[in-house]
Amino acid sequence: MAEFSDGFLPLIPPDRERTVQVLKSGLVVVDTNVLLDAYRYTQAARLELFSALKALGDRLWIPHQVALEFHRNRLNVIASHGDAYSEVAKAVAEFRKSYDAAAVQQLRKFINRVALNEDAAAELLETASSVGVALGKLTERINELQAAHGVSDRFLRSDPVLEELQTLFSGRVGEPLPPEEMEVARQEAEERVRTGRPPGFKDASKDDPCGDYLLWHQSLLEAKRRALPFILVTRDGKADWFLEIRGKSVGALPELVKEAFAFTGADFIALETKTFLIYAQSEFNAQVSVATLAQTDAIRSNAKRRKDAFVHFPPAAVDELKIVLERELEAHQRARETLRARIDFLRTVQRSETSESGSVGKEVETRDLHHEEMTLTNLEYATHTYAELLHVLSLPDHDHGSEVVAFPLLPSQIDMIRQVENSVGRKFIPRDPDFWRRKSAADLKDALRAGDMSLDKLSIFEMRTILRDAKMLPLGAVTGSWLRKQVLALLAAEESGGEPADSVPDAE
Repeated sequence: MAEFSDGFLPLIPPDRERTVQVLKSGLVVVDTNVLLDAYRYTQAARLELFSALKALGDRLWIPHQVALEFHRNRLNVIASHGDAYSEVAKAVAEFRKSYDAAAVQQLRKFINRVALNEDAAAELLETASSVGVALGKLTERINELQAAHGVSDRFLRSDPVLEELQTLFSGRVGEPLPPEEMEVARQEAEERVRTGRPPGFKDASKDDPCGDYLLWHQSLLEAKRRALPFILVTRDGKADWFLEIRGKSVGALPELVKEAFAFTGADFIALETKTFLIYAQSEFNAQVSVATLAQTDAIRSNAKRRKDAFVHFPPAAVDELKIVLERELEAHQRARETLRARIDFLRTVQRSETSESGSVGKEVETRDLHHEEMTLTNLEYATHTYAELLHVLSLPDHDHGSEVVAFPLLPSQIDMIRQVENSVGRKFIPRDPDFWRRKSAADLKDALRAGDMSLDKLSIFEMRTILRDAKMLPLGAVTGSWLRKQVLALLAAEESGGEPADSVPDAE
């Protein structure tokens, strides 16, 4: 006689007892984002994360895909971390400079104009100087925080985090799949992305949308080889890994648990980084502070905000937009220098005791000077925003083959691009934000024939989809130009009713 829940384990989120059992006896796989987050923690929190991972011993393991993604993205994470500190420090310094140049000087003129007594004037100037002192303290605090993180550009050449991870995962990294097996796995990954089957269908816009499935496939193989249940530790609580009930992650998707049981004969559990650290503290006596848990929450929230802000562009549109922005930046810089010269002239005239303008003339000069200073402030802001946007557009967060690039843009940056679009009469941001979404081979070919999509805007993924459906996709890597030629030949052959000519693939 069957028990009530026999066969339904995948539908039951794991309780503490089940989780602890797998954590203490099973394979523990760490996702790439957890390893890259080591650069985002403070030094103290990073040491606690590594200590918790060390407590797992030989059951700690990563697939080859995780190691590959880590090494591909490590330098960008280091560079972006340093940029975050340098950019805020620069913003504070620029604000302090403009404050000293404009507000304090204007305050002195006010004191002279209304003939304040010495005590009142001293009080105002002291209050004004306290703002400068506060900004100085703010800069010092920013520098202290950067020192606490301990990550800087020197890590690009001498990286203690990398050295620690090399030691921690020595002998604990899976082998890459053989080429033919890799091609079959990639085909399965692309099919899952297209049909919305987990894991990985949320990564359709990534440069390699197959990454999550390759991690999953390699982990299943290792768990089966060892005959062990396994846990995946990941920062992402995404819908293609986790079951969410009213916005709360309650465990791995039942489809994944069921697939793991069918493939390995054992259980599968997914844990977010914070949950793993809490279990490591209670079950392995790992030192995990409240501050580390708070940082883990903050890192996850920040990553989610970055993803929510992605804007996808065809590369040609980005190149054209950058040309327009560079032209606007140069024009603003010239206007700024011209305005600075005029402001210096007006200040010189105002200070001159021999001015023959008279009282009415002086009022006009003061009013003109104030107007020019306000205009300069606006110009400074616009110039800084143009430069910042150009910097962001030079470093895409990810691309999709060679046909689509994605950037995490702020609302103010999107607004600026809209303003530029209006001024030049050209659309840079695609009207359809999901223009890069995957379609079936038949849909793609229909869109090409109807003129709704041009061949030069087809992504690598989409071209591979068309050729795979026609059984024209060879094993191994090929270039985008070869794929494009083959799609063109296929469409021409289908139009004429013939067969496309054979072609030797170009090596990537």
